[in-house]
Amino acid sequence: GETLSPPAQPRHLPTAPSLPPRLDCLSRPPLLPPGLKPWDALTAPQPLDPWLDLLATAALRTVLHAKLEAYPTPLETDEAEIATSPPAAGASNETAPPPPAAAAARRRWLALVLRASEKRILRAAVARMDSMMQTRFRETLALAQAQEATCRSSGLPWARLLAKRGASLADAAPRVTLAYERLAKSSLGTSDGGAALLIQSASALFLFLGGLAVHPCVSRTVLVPEASPFCEPGHAGATGKVEAAGEGTVAGWERLTDSMLSCGEDAIPYLKLYKDKMCMWGAYLLAQWGVARALSVSETSIMLDEALA
Repeated sequence: GETLSPPAQPRHLPTAPSLPPRLDCLSRPPLLPPGLKPWDALTAPQPLDPWLDLLATAALRTVLHAKLEAYPTPLETDEAEIATSPPAAGASNETAPPPPAAAAARRRWLALVLRASEKRILRAAVARMDSMMQTRFRETLALAQAQEATCRSSGLPWARLLAKRGASLADAAPRVTLAYERLAKSSLGTSDGGAALLIQSASALFLFLGGLAVHPCVSRTVLVPEASPFCEPGHAGATGKVEAAGEGTVAGWERLTDSMLSCGEDAIPYLKLYKDKMCMWGAYLLAQWGVARALSVSETSIMLDEALA
């Protein structure tokens, strides 16, 4: 593919011969439609597709989170040490240099302050990426929701339209695979938070295909309201004539994990396997829809059969 390069490259920026294996797939060119150059897409007056923006935001969050996790201590430990061991300040009229031990202690304290500041910046950046990703998840799924609603108002099942787009989906198979690989390797939040986003996405697409987007109990599938197409932007309540979705991400995820823990120790491995499969299905279906604006009806039927088995 064509690499993305700005018009000018600052000379002071270091270049690395290669990236860590975990980030290698994230460095590939964006999954743009054929014929659209990456730099032209970024400089165009129209914003990028929410799916492409989701992939870019997830890749950036992965890099920021990896840098934050590379520090040997968390931010709270540094802040506690800064507060409990401030350096001794000498008199303002002192001209003699401080003793070597005092000078070393002050340099260490200043370095600790600098490191804590870097962690605050990285943590704030990761939080911003989380908010942006949730919005992009909702926008990407809202496109499928709108198409399904149009089909429903016409009296036709959405699956029939998707079946007609099978050829387009087959042509886009290489880009779908790359998109799935990028999304699967990205950091989408905490372990539970990232899983909740993918499981919620899979559930939403299953509901759209089944013609259940306006079912009265659809809000029960909402785990992250800010990323759900069934919730108004900025509100935790579900849209339409459905009941409230709960108290947000924590409440929704606690309902899911509580149900896992209440099934007994013997059932937990199977439920964890089911959670992993739902995450895989969510990433794969999102890749299909994001790249080709289509879904494989046959593959989705197999997923639903496994989910009900």
